[in-house]
Amino acid sequence: VALGQRAFRAVLNAHELRAGRFRTAVESPNPVQLPSGIAVFGVYHCGARVLNKHRKIKEQLADWQRIGQFIRHFGL
Repeated sequence: VALGQRAFRAVLNAHELRAGRFRTAVESPNPVQLPSGIAVFGVYHCGARVLNKHRKIKEQLADWQRIGQFIRHFGL
């Protein structure tokens, strides 16, 4: 899980992948697959600035629930 846009872009850039629009990645039910097979989810940082401007707590909780469903599905 990449916490915040900078972290998400850094992980993808390290693997020579184009990040695209961050909100699209956050709202996608599927993670980005790295060439190594590792799944990467982008989520907004949970700091006060983000909660007040970009992603309310209810939406962030839903993001984490989606990640939990993915983990349970693959038995990780």
